[in-house]
Amino acid sequence: MNAQPAVRVPQADLVPVWRVFLQTIDAAQRRSEPLASLQQVRRTCLDRLDQQWATLRQVAFGGAIPRIGPLLACLLQEWAIKEALDVVIRFHGSVVDPNDIGLQEAFWHKLLREELTLAAELEQLFRQGEQERAEAEERRLRERAEAEERRQRDWQRIAFEFQQEQRLFWREDHHLAQDWAALAQEQAEQTREAGELLLKTATRLTDAAVDMTKSTASYQEAFVATSKRRWGLGCLLDFLIVALVVAGIVYLLIHML
Repeated sequence: MNAQPAVRVPQADLVPVWRVFLQTIDAAQRRSEPLASLQQVRRTCLDRLDQQWATLRQVAFGGAIPRIGPLLACLLQEWAIKEALDVVIRFHGSVVDPNDIGLQEAFWHKLLREELTLAAELEQLFRQGEQERAEAEERRLRERAEAEERRQRDWQRIAFEFQQEQRLFWREDHHLAQDWAALAQEQAEQTREAGELLLKTATRLTDAAVDMTKSTASYQEAFVATSKRRWGLGCLLDFLIVALVVAGIVYLLIHML
């Protein structure tokens, strides 16, 4: 992982803060504020400091570095007022000279330490927020990749199930076609066998009719000869009528088959 450059909180202009400290001491002493009023103003100042510090922490954690400089300068001015009130309250009833070099230098060094402390804490908050934002982005990308992977798996499963259904349909259709082909072949075989049987039956009937015709003709000749000898022409006519009847019956039988 590449090392990221250190983030520096923009420095506030400390000169106006230093002046606010000295002006507050001078104004409080010139107005001769009672101690209770000074303490009330100090409590109000502490409340504003808490609100401003909470805002600064949120801004730093959110990564809005450009906004930190002006907000930090405003907070340090409020802090300078509180420090001036502390001095006036501590030495209430005595005169504090704002132009005292020792006082000015002591406050300046304290102001530098305070600014460094606040800036370091704000930088730490910024890094924590940056890390959480990076983790959130990584988690978002991972969840997006997992969702995409799940969609790919779902599509692959759907495609596989569709292919399986297609194969099953093709197999069933193929089996159905084979069954129909087998049934058609069986019916054709049965039809062929029935035709052969019918042909054989017709052949036998035809042969039987021919044989019967030949027998009838032989019998007719014999009968006619006998009739001529015995009964004469009347008997011959009766025999012809019988022969015609028999021949008609045989003809009808052949055509019915």
